[in-house]
Amino acid sequence: MIRLEGISREFRTGQHVVYALRDLTLHIPPGQFVVLMGPSGSGKSTLLNIIGCLDRPTDGRYTLDGRDVTGLPDKSLVEMRRNKLGFIFQTFHLVPRLNASRNVELPLVFAGVDAGDRRSRAQRSLESVGLAERVTHRPDELSGGERQRVAIARALVMDPPVLLADEPTGNLDSASGAEIVKLLVELNRKGRTIVMVTHNEALSKLGHRLIRLRDGAIEQDLST
Repeated sequence: MIRLEGISREFRTGQHVVYALRDLTLHIPPGQFVVLMGPSGSGKSTLLNIIGCLDRPTDGRYTLDGRDVTGLPDKSLVEMRRNKLGFIFQTFHLVPRLNASRNVELPLVFAGVDAGDRRSRAQRSLESVGLAERVTHRPDELSGGERQRVAIARALVMDPPVLLADEPTGNLDSASGAEIVKLLVELNRKGRTIVMVTHNEALSKLGHRLIRLRDGAIEQDLST
């Protein structure tokens, strides 16, 4: 599913070079739940951005679902993100003036899906995360946990095989966070590949595999 071979990512500021990732090799098979951890600056977010086709490596090769995406043009990367990847962020990224259903529909709008199909698919996606009764509520009418569920429904609406979660419980209280964790585990049980970044040590054994990064390299790769 996800294969990274000798991936490096450097950032230049004048004559100064910062290496965010250094010759990193990582294989994630379909259906695996991987937890990424490490101190600030270890390369977690850079790695997630490269897996999510939001950034390009300086060196190395990245293959997603059998396709080498390393040198794809931007338009093709957009298509890969749309069809293969779902994103869940710490800050939800919901549009305040749109209700839950319209927020979930947004990826379908960009994909050119007609309005009737968009509404029905958004409804089903919201039902799948337990929000069937909240479809007409705007973000300011929802709790933090409900807003994150809307964001997850939006990530699922295109039926991607991979979900990428960046601190998905970081802005939630413990009870809401536990609900989101339970939902992610259930989605993985149904076959989604999940890669999740977290600082929360309590979540370190959540998935099948724990990868700890330090200074842009894999420090530990453990089965959990």
